[in-house]
Amino acid sequence: MTSKISLPYPELSTALGQIVRQCSNLEGIISIFIGILIGADREIGQIVTAGLSFNSLSSLLNMLFRYRVSDQKAVEELDRLLKRVEISQKRRNELIHATWGVHDKEAVFLRMKSSKHSMRLRKDREMVPLANLETVIEQTDEVTKDLISFLMNHVGPYPIRQVQRKKTSNKIKRVAS
Repeated sequence: MTSKISLPYPELSTALGQIVRQCSNLEGIISIFIGILIGADREIGQIVTAGLSFNSLSSLLNMLFRYRVSDQKAVEELDRLLKRVEISQKRRNELIHATWGVHDKEAVFLRMKSSKHSMRLRKDREMVPLANLETVIEQTDEVTKDLISFLMNHVGPYPIRQVQRKKTSNKIKRVAS
């Protein structure tokens, strides 16, 4: 038996889902290029980046790029790109970690967020037209494409031939003395 979930505001749910998906893709792109900058195969790149926060991934990408690339203009361009990435991620967090309601007007939603600030309760309320969510989607898509293009030009893709590693057990074998 399957049940259908009826969402009260399908446009809002769709837009928030797209924002989550795009930010997840952006995070994946950063992880891939970290692996490339390390000089590792994909699996090692995944091992190194798994579990890191978005901020840690961005910082690691920035540090590795600075280590590998000596072109100061490229470093400055990456800094500008990572500021745009940070803005997209911050806006994603504001939108996703909130409670949503509907306003009287069509296609305008109410974002509500309570948080503690300086030992006081802070309540944020923001009217968010659907068009604003669509702008966040477009900006995140744009910065993702720009970051991919930039990194492909300055770092390049994974080499076609991956390092072949011998399949071994991941257990440490003790040698009797």
